[in-house]
Amino acid sequence: MKRVLQGLLFVAGAALFVFVIKAVGFEKLSVIFPALAGWGWTVFLVYPFMCFWDVLGWRVLFDRQWKKQLNLWELYLIRLAGEAVNNITPFIDVAGEFLKVLLVEKRLQISKKSAAAAQTQTAWTSRQPASR
Repeated sequence: MKRVLQGLLFVAGAALFVFVIKAVGFEKLSVIFPALAGWGWTVFLVYPFMCFWDVLGWRVLFDRQWKKQLNLWELYLIRLAGEAVNNITPFIDVAGEFLKVLLVEKRLQISKKSAAAAQTQTAWTSRQPASR
């Protein structure tokens, strides 16, 4: 069942990717790629690098026993999943934070309160102006 769900989500993501490319127009996108010649492609390394440091900071909040159950790579993937939801939904940044809490709770088998305590983004989001 899990593999079927993963397959369906992959197909849905691929379909969404194709839809976005068609909506924007391949001609418009093809103009961007020559600008990435040489060292231009390194712009894509900024976000993963920033996420890595954020995950390290997030991991500090976990107790020693939880760090053994949840390695850095898994925590990184949980963060990316939450950020993906934040970026594709119109719910400010709260929807992805909810997903992060659920994934951490499921992986570590801890209470929602403990998982939510590790979420610094939720507090940051709640103090943002409504005009965002």
